[in-house]
Amino acid sequence: MTSESNKFLVQVRVYPDHPIFNGHFPGNPVIPGVCQVQIVTEILNEIYHKCFRLINADNIKFLSLINPVVTGSFSFNLNCRPGPDDDITVNVVAFKDQITFLKLKASYSSTNLNV
Repeated sequence: MTSESNKFLVQVRVYPDHPIFNGHFPGNPVIPGVCQVQIVTEILNEIYHKCFRLINADNIKFLSLINPVVTGSFSFNLNCRPGPDDDITVNVVAFKDQITFLKLKASYSSTNLNV
C-alpha cells in the first residue's frame, strides 16, 4: 500500500480457488460486485484502524468483469475525505493496467470499534 495524504493505492491479490467461485460461476469465475464493495470497506478498516459500514453509495459502476484466473491481482485507488463524527467519503477506482473494473463514490460511517 502506498499513500499520499488521504489518497491510497492498494494492491489486492485474489485466489481463484476460493470457495465463493464454486457458485459464482462454475467454469467462469467472476468476483461479485458486492465482494468488490466489501473489499473497499475492509481496506478502509485497515487504513484507519476503525470499523466502517457503508451508509450511502452515490455512484457505483462495474465496468469490467474480474476473472480471478486471468486477473490474479489488481489495484484500488482511494481518494478519502474524512468528515465529522469519524465518517468518511471515498472515491474509488479498481483497475489493472488499462482496464478499469469499478468506480465507486460512497460514504461510510465508523462504528468506533478497533479492527
